Amino acid sequence: MSWSLVQQNPKEKALFLESEQKRIQLVFLELIEQNTGRITVLQLAKNAEILTQLAKQYLDEKAKELNADFEVNEEGNVLYHFSL
Repeated sequence: MSWSLVQQNPKEKALFLESEQKRIQLVFLELIEQNTGRITVLQLAKNAEILTQLAKQYLDEKAKELNADFEVNEEGNVLYHFSL
């Protein structure tokens, strides 16, 4: 979190966080559409320009919400599989 965000008033901070969540959701939806419902933590982190820890947390929450399946690819990465 940047220092300028810490200094913002609570209303500005809430608006920023809301817009950031919407941006990440758009990236998430684009990726699952492009990849027939499959996505990795690294794909989301790279495309949304967020930390891998945040990407994993986001995908774990979405997986619970949308009842996703999991599989491991040849490289050993966990693939989240969302039904389209």
